[in-house]
Amino acid sequence: QKMIKLGIPTALQMFFEVTAFAAAAFICGLISAHDIASHQIALSMASFTFNLCIGFSVASTVMIGNRLGEKNFVELRKQGINNLKIVFLFMFACGIFFVVGRNILPTFFTQKEDIEVIQLASKLLIIAALFQLSDGVQVVALGCLRGIQDVKIPSILTFIAYWVITIPLGYFLCYTLKMGALGMWIALGLGLSISAILLVIRFLRLSARRIKE
Repeated sequence: QKMIKLGIPTALQMFFEVTAFAAAAFICGLISAHDIASHQIALSMASFTFNLCIGFSVASTVMIGNRLGEKNFVELRKQGINNLKIVFLFMFACGIFFVVGRNILPTFFTQKEDIEVIQLASKLLIIAALFQLSDGVQVVALGCLRGIQDVKIPSILTFIAYWVITIPLGYFLCYTLKMGALGMWIALGLGLSISAILLVIRFLRLSARRIKE
């Protein structure tokens, strides 16, 4: 029973994010082939660094879980904060790489003759460099919260960030205002930032409360 209580909300956290990005791709496809192509190029690069952060998230869950079992809440909070700092620095370095190589990286995915796709993808990579900071932090924050067996509220927060804020705003910017993939990525960046802020605040509050108890 406890496995179900922890497992289902944890699965929903990833489900909300994966389906949100799938919906984002669909919306970009409503605009043009160039938009969806550029979206997929930038997303492929961002997904590569994000997958590494999933590893950091799993490691955080194990580390925080161990400290929880030891009832060492001071060390629990310290490790959680350190892990958040590590992933932020890692994604910051990846972001610099994206910005520096923004005009070269898209050429690995498409022909050099597709100038429109490359130009748009290079713009998206600049946004990706910024939003992946939030993406990395939020997935590690989820890992830290999972370590202290807090999964229900984080699932609700991720749902709000992706499906109440990101997708409706993305549709409005991308399709209604005709901003294309650029508008969708602005919405993705905003949604991920909101998710990261809310999840980090929750971890800091819960870990501080455990120390006081």
